[in-house]
Amino acid sequence: MRTCETLAFFLLTAFVLFPGQLQAKTPMRGDPEKLLSFAHHLREKQDLYRAEGEYMAFLFLFPQHPKAAEAWFFLGRTRQQTGRWEAALEAFLHAVKAGDPRWSGEAGMAVGESLLALGRPLEAARSFQALAQDPSWERLRSKALWLAARAWLAARDWEQAHRVLLQIRPEDPEAPEAHLMASRIETESPLLPRRNEWVAGGLSALLPGAGHLYAGRPWEALTSFLLNFAFLAGSVWSVKEGCLVSSGILSFLELSWYLGGIESAAEAARKYNNQKEESWIRELGQIPASGMDSALPDGVKIRLLGFRWRF
Repeated sequence: MRTCETLAFFLLTAFVLFPGQLQAKTPMRGDPEKLLSFAHHLREKQDLYRAEGEYMAFLFLFPQHPKAAEAWFFLGRTRQQTGRWEAALEAFLHAVKAGDPRWSGEAGMAVGESLLALGRPLEAARSFQALAQDPSWERLRSKALWLAARAWLAARDWEQAHRVLLQIRPEDPEAPEAHLMASRIETESPLLPRRNEWVAGGLSALLPGAGHLYAGRPWEALTSFLLNFAFLAGSVWSVKEGCLVSSGILSFLELSWYLGGIESAAEAARKYNNQKEESWIRELGQIPASGMDSALPDGVKIRLLGFRWRF
């Protein structure tokens, strides 16, 4: 017998004599309860990618099972833990759509979390508010309102954040912190230091660098002034020396730098405002809300305004 035929013969013999050692030890795919339980076990052991595969197998094999919403929900949680927020959002939306009262509320909260993490605070705020207005989820109302307010802050809508915080009732666990935050928003938001973009651009049009100085960027102001001065002086000197071509080139470069400086000053004013707002929101975010740990999954980080918050 040839080598390949001999090898095949021995493999077939081994398979017949020792089937238990050669067959993969996987849960019974015909038993949905065992399959879902196995997926939960893998997730608890932090074997996240295998757990995701088992949840997906469950949903593929038993899409109409009474525990399908549970599988969708924990599939979303598993994807959250691996940082795949778009995929997690898709799973949570399926869990909400399933309409299982045991999971639709928690899934709705998770939809908002995912939208926040994806940098979509307006959608997140509306999602949290819709959940808070659903009477069937009264137990999640105050937590949803608290997170909606934070989402409105991320969207830089102080009025909406203030309005939502005032909807939290005095008996709710989040009430002390929520009312403190609402008070600070009302009193502090109008006093936030700001720089007007048009003023910054106008100052740079009058004197290159002045707009950057107004926007709190002294080194950029100095650079802008010196470069504009150098180009302008070179152009004037070229005219005096009769080098009209050189003067034209330098004048063109100076005009480009001059106009760019105006735009840059306006952008510096926008950045100044953003930095002040981010610093203020970060300070507001230090106010913890009672019971918030149970509203979000362990280890979930939510991106707000370019930095991360851990609840």
